[in-house]
Amino acid sequence: MKNNVIFKANQNGIVIVLADNIPFETLKNELKEKLKDAKNFFDNSKTNISFKGANLKENEELELIDIISNTTNLNISFVGKEFLKQKEVKVPIIEQAKEVTSDTLVHRGSLRSGQYINHKGNVVLIGSLNPGAKITASGHIIVLGSLKGVVHAGCDGDTSSFIASLNLMSSQLRIFNFITCIPKNSTQLYPSLAYIQDNQIYIEPLV
Repeated sequence: MKNNVIFKANQNGIVIVLADNIPFETLKNELKEKLKDAKNFFDNSKTNISFKGANLKENEELELIDIISNTTNLNISFVGKEFLKQKEVKVPIIEQAKEVTSDTLVHRGSLRSGQYINHKGNVVLIGSLNPGAKITASGHIIVLGSLKGVVHAGCDGDTSSFIASLNLMSSQLRIFNFITCIPKNSTQLYPSLAYIQDNQIYIEPLV
């Protein structure tokens, strides 16, 4: 049996130890195999996930989280911040149709795949964030439309930051170094607020 991927449980949740210097595709395929063989290890509980060992890129970490979320019944509350690294993603930054009020940037119009807003402060999007689009902010993120893309609030360490949307449809939300995965079959089709409390991301309706 291959040992490039090892599951360990501790008081903080589940640690997934990944062998170093192994191609990512190999790790990903072995993770899929071991998840199928370890159904009894995973249940329907809410738990924390930490990656240890391999130096993963952020998009690789998120891809592994997606695999775990789609393969198991785990309700993942966050990924251990010890192993998450902040990386700048070089994609087109939206410059048009925006205004800055104090430290809040307001953008009018939906964002499509490949478009990216990165702002020191709060971001208000008057429109929808479509799949493949991303917003990163050091403060709060408010989407007055459907949130289907990637959002990262409190990116500089502000754990009081929140994410709000009229239709919360993103599969993953990130506040500081905490990530929550929303099951694809439980889309929040009503105004919702995501925030950190007790080292977890909570989502509650705003209606």
